[in-house]
Amino acid sequence: MYEQETNLRATLVLDISASMTFAGKLDYGRHLCACLAYLLAMQQDLAGFVAVDDSIKAELPPGSSPAHLDRLFRAIETTAPGKTTDLPRQLHALAERLPRRSLVILLSDLWVEPTELVRSLQHLRYRKHQGMILHLLDRAEIDLPYEKQVTLQDLESGEKAQIDPAILREPYRQQVQSYLTEIRRECSNSDAEYHPMFVDQPYDKALVQLLNRRG
Repeated sequence: MYEQETNLRATLVLDISASMTFAGKLDYGRHLCACLAYLLAMQQDLAGFVAVDDSIKAELPPGSSPAHLDRLFRAIETTAPGKTTDLPRQLHALAERLPRRSLVILLSDLWVEPTELVRSLQHLRYRKHQGMILHLLDRAEIDLPYEKQVTLQDLESGEKAQIDPAILREPYRQQVQSYLTEIRRECSNSDAEYHPMFVDQPYDKALVQLLNRRG
C-alpha cells in the first residue's frame, strides 16, 4: 500500500500543432514521449499521455502495466499532426481535470503568447501539479542561417513572407533570445522546470542530459 501511494503520476503532454512539423520536432517529441513513458514504468511510476493542438486529440490516463504502455506507444505513434494551437487553454483544462497531484511534462515548440502560457503554468501550480517544460528547438529558428532571400511560411496560418536574412538576422536573433529569456524566467517564476532541447541532438544524449540536470 505504501509503495502504491508513493508512485509518481506523470502526464506527457505533446503539442501536435502544425508548427511542430518543422524540422521534425513532432517525431522528435514522439520519441521522447515514448522513452520517458518507458523510463517511468521501469521505476514503477505511472505515465499518461495527452496530444493537443487547439483541442484534445488523444488522452490516456496514467498507468504502468505492459498493456497500458502498449496502448500509450500506439497512441503516440498514430497521433496525426494538427493545425492551430491553443496550448494554454488545454493546460488550464488539464490542471482542473487531473484527479491527483501529478508531474505534467509538456513537449512543445512553445510558439504561444508567453503571458497566456504563464497563466496556465500558474494554474497547474495552484492545483498542486508540478510542471516540466521540454522546449523543442531547431537551430535555424535561433540563428536564421540562410544566405539568400527566402520565403517563410507560417505552418498554422499559411501566411507567407519573403525576407532577406542578411538584413533581418541580427534583430531576429536578438528578438528570439529575448523571447527565450522571458520564457525561461516565467517558467522559473511559475515553479516549472524549463529544459531547452535541440532536435539535432540524439535522443539518448538528450535524455541523459535531462536526467543529469534533474539530478
